[in-house]
Amino acid sequence: MLNLKMVLILLLVNTYQVNAIGITANTNGGFLINGSSEVESSVQWGESIIPSFLGGEQSSLAMIGINSFPMHNNQPFKVAELTYKNTDIKTDTSFSLSFSSVALAMTLNYGDSNSSGSYDFSAGIEVIETSNGGGDTDDRVSVIFDNSVSSVFSINETDYVFELLGFSNSESGFDQFFIQPEGSSSSADLYAKITAVPVPSALWLFMTALSGFIMTGNRKR
Repeated sequence: MLNLKMVLILLLVNTYQVNAIGITANTNGGFLINGSSEVESSVQWGESIIPSFLGGEQSSLAMIGINSFPMHNNQPFKVAELTYKNTDIKTDTSFSLSFSSVALAMTLNYGDSNSSGSYDFSAGIEVIETSNGGGDTDDRVSVIFDNSVSSVFSINETDYVFELLGFSNSESGFDQFFIQPEGSSSSADLYAKITAVPVPSALWLFMTALSGFIMTGNRKR
């Protein structure tokens, strides 16, 4: 006769193993500019108000991937670091007028002693530049992604949904944008997470075992 108590214990152990997944991962990639298939690590635009011989520079957005980080179920992890240099450029050479499109294209590589693989993901990039003449001169950099589109991949025969969360903020949440003051340069961290896909049959077996265990205990009492 099947030991329902043992089945319940095994299911609990299996659930714990899914939640405690510890896979080493890394990310790489860059920007796809104007529909090109060539990935660039950075993108520059604009004609500086200040002549180049006096130190004038273009505005720029650069990305670096993250090396050797642990990836756990349903826990945020950093996938990229974006650095934006906000310089004083002429209005008619702005980001929106310089490109037909700029997209972030990245690959998540993962593996352990049992398996390895990769997952490709992307997001649109939007830069809103404010007038430098006065008032609010901060620029706004956004990543545009759609998590309603299912993004599933497998690790050790378990399916996971990949989800981009956005940039971390001071309130322990995530935003799809970050703000960059005029004449400055800083970096923002882009986060994602993976969530295990529930297996209906396993859940049904879990409930059956639990019910049987309860009924057996009641009969003994």
